[in-house]
Amino acid sequence: MEHREEIRFVGMQDAEYPPLLHQTHDPPPGLYLRGAPLVLAFPVAIVGTRRMTSYGARATERLVTGLVRAGCEIISGLALGIDGAAHDAALKAGGKTVAVLGGGCDPACVYPREHAGLAERIVAAGGTLVSEWPAGTKSRKHHFLMRNRIIAGLSLATVVIEAPERSGALVTARLAAEENREVFVVPGPITQVQSRGTNNFLKFGAAPCTDASDVLHCLGLEEADSVTATANVTADERALLDALTEERHADDLCRALACKPQVLSAIVTSLELKGFIERIGGDRYVRAASFR
Repeated sequence: MEHREEIRFVGMQDAEYPPLLHQTHDPPPGLYLRGAPLVLAFPVAIVGTRRMTSYGARATERLVTGLVRAGCEIISGLALGIDGAAHDAALKAGGKTVAVLGGGCDPACVYPREHAGLAERIVAAGGTLVSEWPAGTKSRKHHFLMRNRIIAGLSLATVVIEAPERSGALVTARLAAEENREVFVVPGPITQVQSRGTNNFLKFGAAPCTDASDVLHCLGLEEADSVTATANVTADERALLDALTEERHADDLCRALACKPQVLSAIVTSLELKGFIERIGGDRYVRAASFR
């Protein structure tokens, strides 16, 4: 395969082999890597269900953005759902992300195929694809359980965002706990199947995570300064931002600002272009992750 020469093997005795992974109970004897050198300062794993809800997507973007801006690298498994959202959010925030695969790192073997483009973006942006299997190895069901120990072992902390009662993400969290790594869980709505596993895990002693600061303080890091745009917004835009402390409908914002719908439309359009707010459907708005 034309990409085989881009993939390098790193053994346990090599300098690039991650020290955190070396310290685990069952480290792989070597890793196949494609992309930037695997040098990690504050790696944090973000894992969760493949059947991500809109709540999970927003929580992932918010947490990952805060972690990346504070200097953390995002580790995940490239799966559909939360994993892919975590990698994507890290790239959008200008951070480094590492994908641990269940098959070879070569483009032909990247799984799921829907994330082949995401894998290439990770490499292009200075991230790394990691596997304990050589190029040409197709993903197998049992590979993913083995892969989970690498995700946990590479990371100082693991954050689970949405997981049903039977979930590979919870396996990763348990493996992290067994290695005495920090484990955090994002609480979810009690009415959603995707949150049953995570909410149960909280009962067993996992630390709740409602903001990136929960993880950062544990790692001895400080939050990056929030985006301050005092000199770059009008008085009306500032008033809207002040009113948008939570998700709100356009009608609510009109009442809060005592303005007509056409005036509000101009304000929100300007703030969307500046990247300070996001429309989440149905004329509802939230602050952008970087402004929360």
